[in-house]
Amino acid sequence: MTTAEGGERLRVLQVVETLEVGGMERMVATLCRSLDPTRYAARVLVTRLRGAIGDQLAEAGVAVDCAGLRRDGIDYAAIPRLVSYIRGFRPHVVHTHATHALLYGAPAARLSGVPVLVHTEHGRVLPDRPHVMRAERWLSRFLVRYAVVSEELAEAVHRHERIPRERIEVIPNGVADLPPADLARITALRAALVGGRPGPVVGVAARLVWEKGLDVLLRAWAARRTPPALRGTLVVAGEGPERGRLERLVQDLGMADSVVLPGTIADVSSFYRMIDLFVLSSVSEGLPMALLEAMAAGLPIVATRVGGVPAALDHGAAGVLVNPSDHDELARAIDALLGGCGPYVGHQAATGEPRTGVCSAASAPLGLAARQRFETCFTARAMTSRYAALYSTRAPSA
Repeated sequence: MTTAEGGERLRVLQVVETLEVGGMERMVATLCRSLDPTRYAARVLVTRLRGAIGDQLAEAGVAVDCAGLRRDGIDYAAIPRLVSYIRGFRPHVVHTHATHALLYGAPAARLSGVPVLVHTEHGRVLPDRPHVMRAERWLSRFLVRYAVVSEELAEAVHRHERIPRERIEVIPNGVADLPPADLARITALRAALVGGRPGPVVGVAARLVWEKGLDVLLRAWAARRTPPALRGTLVVAGEGPERGRLERLVQDLGMADSVVLPGTIADVSSFYRMIDLFVLSSVSEGLPMALLEAMAAGLPIVATRVGGVPAALDHGAAGVLVNPSDHDELARAIDALLGGCGPYVGHQAATGEPRTGVCSAASAPLGLAARQRFETCFTARAMTSRYAALYSTRAPSA
């Protein structure tokens, strides 16, 4: 069933705490944009903060409403307001994302008589607080499925929250393919960020939070054995609460001339095409959207063995894997992939599209493998079809 009774479109309400720039938020936006508009009417309820992605979705024609709930604690007195909102929209499906949205959205949806409840856990450190895990276990009884983005997270949820494994479904994140490359824009962005600095450009786009291990990445950059004249530039794109600490670390390590923290970059497509190596230094992850975007761009990748990252990179066949928090190992991996790099302006081997930068014999095959892995497993279409199937499923009896 892909439409409601009578042939009307299925109304799907996505519930998420915030639509600030982040991986989970981008996944929600991708899902909304990828659902067939002739079969689904998508809307988003943000419980706390609308954010930049919320504005982008609204501009794209997706209705985004904000409940304006407080950040800390659970205000159960707000649930009647959410019930009133849900009854006004009359969704056939409510899909919550992460713990905060589940604790608010699932009770409100249940009280509103919504027939199909779906939840996705994107990545969290378990065990969590005991009362939160008890609440999730109880609420899971009313879900069609408790979806997670990786097998590792599925096992953690089952082990710590004792949610039956048959109610947990692994649905990997997916991303839209990059739009056609614009060599002029790529060149201009590289010039704006790197200027005339020689050498390769290593980059990552991430929220500046401790989970991303960006301090480890900075220490790895400082520990590289490449001569300074050939080292290149590290670009850490994004915003977050760790910015001040990271800026101080750059100064303390004496790397102000080779590290750029430009904030959020709107032209994501050009960003991935202007860098030569993508590095993910996270200490905790589910399945990061930035990693999948780098794979879609056909970039060689160095990433830590956390969450669903090893499986996404086919356990090392589509990218180099290193241990988390080990800046020396990370430095060696970066140097190994950038060794022998030379300048070029041409076509990226993995995508056949124009880009500008450097390449090396060691990194090119990994970029091709990453691109092939993306096409096989992590497209937006594949992810959306899995969720669409859940939207058409009735919940088990609680």
